[in-house]
Amino acid sequence: MKKDTSLPVRMYAHGLGFRVHLRDGRKVNLGRDRVSALIKYAQLMGPVEDPALVSNAKQMWARHKKGAAARKLPFDLTVEDVERALVKSEGRCAITSLPFSDVKPQGLRIRPWMPSIDRIRTDEGYVPGNIRIVCGFVNVALNGFGGHLFDVVLKRLIDAGVKAELTRLGVSISHEASNPSHCYNIGSNGAL
Repeated sequence: MKKDTSLPVRMYAHGLGFRVHLRDGRKVNLGRDRVSALIKYAQLMGPVEDPALVSNAKQMWARHKKGAAARKLPFDLTVEDVERALVKSEGRCAITSLPFSDVKPQGLRIRPWMPSIDRIRTDEGYVPGNIRIVCGFVNVALNGFGGHLFDVVLKRLIDAGVKAELTRLGVSISHEASNPSHCYNIGSNGAL
């Protein structure tokens, strides 16, 4: 089997996933997804000067810099800022905790689980301290509908999940608790 030269030193493909051979001789599984494995590698091995994670950070940086210019937003990030944010994310979306993945389901325009830079405070630009790494799906939803509507949908999904789990466990739910829309000032037609 030919070695993947795009992987950092000491990281290698193993079966369906990736491993790192630590300096102390231990071998650690990094998971099946390349992006998450690279982020875990950076956490274990320290700053990455190797191609894959740096390349991902550079691509994200360039893509968001171009988008910020097109939307006339301030952009004061370095590639290193993006790289640090990627490592800090521990390979998971800051909002959903879903692991990042470079998988692109057939028929979709974007890779929904790829890491993407999100501005925490939308009235500010892409500046240090105002970014987090989220999955592409979340960033598209936040940009398209805003944080408030996104929160309403998340609360409804969480309520439905909690209600289903309580019902499964045989816990009785009052009528008011079974209709969580009153908590979010949502009318009977679903409008806010």
